[in-house]
Amino acid sequence: MALLQYSLHTWWITLYIMALIHSDTCPLGTRYGCGYEEGRLKFTASRKTLDQIGRETRGYVHVLERDRFTLRGGSEWLSLKPVSVLKENIIEVKWPDFNQPIEEVAHEL
Repeated sequence: MALLQYSLHTWWITLYIMALIHSDTCPLGTRYGCGYEEGRLKFTASRKTLDQIGRETRGYVHVLERDRFTLRGGSEWLSLKPVSVLKENIIEVKWPDFNQPIEEVAHEL
């Protein structure tokens, strides 16, 4: 159960940052990453990316019904039919609530 809780927590944090850093919130482009280093989840971003994010930045995580997808491999899921997002399955996320450290990296836009 602890592994499942860790996996869900990891997925949520990863979705959270992806909902906040994208072409709408960073119109000048983005350079950021997410991965594991020494068994710990690590986030990176360029200074130019971070400078485009403000306290008012918001994003949305769309929660989809898992039974409409089949596991393709690893962490990739696939649906060959259109999947609708219900309004009650959209979660708003805000930049000030993201509490994970982000390492600034030199790779600029």
